[in-house]
Amino acid sequence: MHKILKILSVLFPVLIAGFSARFASGLTIEQDNESMQSAEARQDPAYVAFRRAFDSEYELMLSVTREHVLEELPHAVEWLRSLDGVQSVYFPPAAEQASGFLSKDGRTAGLLITLRSDQSRTGRTALMKTLRTEAPAQIDGTVRIVGLPLLKERVARYIAKDQSTIIPLSIIVMMLMLALLFRRAAGVVLPMLVVGMSLITTLGFYAACGLELNSITSLLPPVVIVLSVSVAVHLLDAWNHAVNAGLRGDDAVQNAVKNVWKPCVFTAAMTAVGLLSLCFSPVPAVQLFGLFAAIGVLLSVVFGFTLLPTALSWTPPRPAADNPTGMRRFLLLLAAWPARYPKTILLLAALITALSIWAGTTVENNTDLIRFFKTSDPVYIAHDEVNRTLGSVRSLNLLIQHADDCPFNPHSDVKPLKAFTDQISRIPDVVRTDSVADFPPDAPAVPPELRRRFITDDGKTLQAEVHLGDIGSARASAIVARIRSLSEETLGAGWIVRPTGDYYQMVRDSNQLVATLLKSFALSLFVVMGSTCLLFRSLRVLIPAFIPNILPVIWGAGLMGLFGIDLSTGTTMVAAVVIGLAVDDTIHYLHHFQSFKHLPIREAVRSTTLRIGRALTVSSIVLVGGFWMGAFGSFIPTNTFALLTGSMMISALFCDLLVLPAYLILTRRPSHDE
Repeated sequence: MHKILKILSVLFPVLIAGFSARFASGLTIEQDNESMQSAEARQDPAYVAFRRAFDSEYELMLSVTREHVLEELPHAVEWLRSLDGVQSVYFPPAAEQASGFLSKDGRTAGLLITLRSDQSRTGRTALMKTLRTEAPAQIDGTVRIVGLPLLKERVARYIAKDQSTIIPLSIIVMMLMLALLFRRAAGVVLPMLVVGMSLITTLGFYAACGLELNSITSLLPPVVIVLSVSVAVHLLDAWNHAVNAGLRGDDAVQNAVKNVWKPCVFTAAMTAVGLLSLCFSPVPAVQLFGLFAAIGVLLSVVFGFTLLPTALSWTPPRPAADNPTGMRRFLLLLAAWPARYPKTILLLAALITALSIWAGTTVENNTDLIRFFKTSDPVYIAHDEVNRTLGSVRSLNLLIQHADDCPFNPHSDVKPLKAFTDQISRIPDVVRTDSVADFPPDAPAVPPELRRRFITDDGKTLQAEVHLGDIGSARASAIVARIRSLSEETLGAGWIVRPTGDYYQMVRDSNQLVATLLKSFALSLFVVMGSTCLLFRSLRVLIPAFIPNILPVIWGAGLMGLFGIDLSTGTTMVAAVVIGLAVDDTIHYLHHFQSFKHLPIREAVRSTTLRIGRALTVSSIVLVGGFWMGAFGSFIPTNTFALLTGSMMISALFCDLLVLPAYLILTRRPSHDE
């Protein structure tokens, strides 16, 4: 019967992972980037009306730079119109310099390309590839292409590239660290089995739900790889301690499971709580990341306590040598410092915290899709160059209607609209405005495709484009507020002006990030701290558990302020992930601290650090190494998330091994039995 249970404990996770692998192998990448936009934004009436009347999602701007550039345009227009999927190509017949279509020096011209909205995903991808690869050869001059369709295609390509780079790097680094720290094959193979099964099953569930990877959920594989190793590390460390104590076979395994199952299960639940708090985000991609990362963590517990105990019972024991290792010397040093300098450690932590709070106040809420790309990236370079030569390609759309729903009158309405757009143009960071007021709808020189760009066929709805400089959502939000004020002052109650468009929705979603971050962080912190008190059945652990979990987050905010890192879609996830991870080490430390309550406080702290310090250090080093592999990703948010999370995990480790023991020494009685 015992052998049957062992076989089943191995067969169960293998079958689940094998079944999930069928779905995971068919996981696809999102092409339209819709999950980066909140559901509220997509359902906004103004946005729905805008997309229905003026769908600029299918527009590109192709710029050509050369001497006598106007001579090359007829050939360029002819070639572009011949491409499958291109609906129209427009360049004003008498374009003026600095008009948005022709640069001030007359050397750069911009062609407005409208794509067919009914084109298939495969056809759109093929068209983007043709434009990227063949346009420079077909058109004489330096060619730059910008626009939302190209951005979406580039994001999808980079996600695929990152999956083939970051995942192998994370696995290789993790295996190397496990090999260096455990110095035996079982210390590498067994944790990686748990990691692999957790990852495959999580991605299988994700794909089975009909979901696709996007620029945020592309972080799921490396994050699940990193998070799922913790249970295996703690169980292996506990098994090594049991073996060193003279236990063998099933006795050593049972002793290890008995010592770590409770803190491991609880810490995994708290990590999941921290990740699930991301479900408060208005951005679906962030919600999905939090949900499925939490599922991955919980799966690692299931696989860890079904597969590993059986595998360890079949693993030959190898007691550790008596000579002190580098890890042992490191732990002896850390164990001595809190006992000798508890006040110095707490004062230093308080000083770092005060400086971090000061630096953190400079962090701005700022999201910009172009800034997702590195400055050396062709996408970033193209946008920067087009912005410099033709003016901004970043536009805020205004939906304009009469309050009584009557059609636009070209004779009486042009003047107030022109006064309104002229005032908008004088706002700092506004490059120019384009609207129907620039050329009356009845002017014969205006092509039909351009008229449809600014006024609907029934004449009841107008669109104005406010082209902005190289700014983020923080400054754009202030411009939107100023435009609302100007519409009331200039147009009055007879007009309805509604900001809308893809850029405005991004600005609006970004403005909700701070409120969402505070809500999710406060909830996860409350649940984590309350659950910790319940676990230890004491309110006295509240402050010891609170300090090493809140300090890394504050210090991380200080790093963001110090290095000028904005609060964006990517960085909002860091706090929730870190609070869920940091509490793991705290709970393990306090759990083992309770077992030494019969000792004097300094000896109890020293014994706790020496007992659990190795497992905490190993798991933290592996976590940090795995996270930092995200620095090789193609997106700035991915890089920032990886580096910040890894850095905050290092600070969390030192808080648990230095700040927490120092606090316990100064606040507990010399004999701390309770």
